[in-house]
Amino acid sequence: MSASVSPELLVALTGQNAGAVQELLSTLPAEHRKNVEIVANRLEEQGWLTPYQAGHFSAGRGDALLVGQNVVLDELGHGSMGMVYKVRHRIMGRMAALKVFVPEADGSENHARFLREIQATAQLDHPNIIKAYEAGEHHGSYFLSMELIDGKNVQEIVEREGPIPVEQALHTYLEAAKGLAHAHSLGMVHRDVKPGNIMVSRTGKVKVLDLGLVKFLKGISNMASSLDGTVRGTAAYMSPEQAISIRHADHRSDIYSLGSSLYFTLTGKAMFTEKTIMHQLLAHQKKPAPSLLTTLPDLPASIEQLYQRMVAKEQADRYQSMDDVVACLKAIQSGSELPTESTVSTSATEEQQDPPSSPWKRMFSFWREKS
Repeated sequence: MSASVSPELLVALTGQNAGAVQELLSTLPAEHRKNVEIVANRLEEQGWLTPYQAGHFSAGRGDALLVGQNVVLDELGHGSMGMVYKVRHRIMGRMAALKVFVPEADGSENHARFLREIQATAQLDHPNIIKAYEAGEHHGSYFLSMELIDGKNVQEIVEREGPIPVEQALHTYLEAAKGLAHAHSLGMVHRDVKPGNIMVSRTGKVKVLDLGLVKFLKGISNMASSLDGTVRGTAAYMSPEQAISIRHADHRSDIYSLGSSLYFTLTGKAMFTEKTIMHQLLAHQKKPAPSLLTTLPDLPASIEQLYQRMVAKEQADRYQSMDDVVACLKAIQSGSELPTESTVSTSATEEQQDPPSSPWKRMFSFWREKS
């Protein structure tokens, strides 16, 4: 394919200076320097373009690899709200995960959900929650740049390797509980806690991600109020009250979902394996939680006790704060008895502290216009 090859675009995509790009192009015959396929192949051979970039460049879509100051290197995945890419910041050189949302004519709720994820992630600063770097608008699309984790989520680990050993699972869920406790302390409820949203890096670091369904209990609840109250979340790990309406979900709903995720992590299967989503939701409401001891008869009784308390049908029967879950997991790890109900537990009806102020609203004009 013959087309104009822009040296400026090549500089932006490769991160090389103009002189280096020109020198490489000069090694090609003159008639090849305007052939995007040949140029792309040469740059890929040189290691200056990834295969993903080379494919887009060859197809004449090199401009699409630039999102703000970010250069797209590869595709990491996709979801209901858009695509996730591996990117490099052109100026800082930092690698990141970039989530891009393209608004649709009938996607007002998804649009609000994406903005809610940006706002929630930006407020959280904790080693067990994915860190936000920047957000912005690019050619009508909105993006969120986040910490890039070299690892897999718990869902992928279990599917590929089988149930996670008990000691490793306890560490993973203790760290996840710490991150969620931090979010709860700022008045946020995740509402989609599941194995797929718990990342484990190659070095063992644990990060909670995907705050698209987060609910703000106080201070900025106007964003959550746009929801229609219908079911949102993942049926296999959803609390009984959230299955009725997402408005009923509070921080104890996250405790339930974390407990049901723990069951999957230790056994390799969901608590309830009904074939339809509706039957799964009904099972969470009506059927007794299966015992971990059925699958793992040698499991310490304290873990079964912790799990059963986390997945109690009634919110009042669960631990009343994620801090209590953290304390119990620490006790299990140390071989101590489970602590009694913590004095720091908060009632679901108590208002939690206001989240920090939102200076980023002033930074991005699209926020002022859309929120």
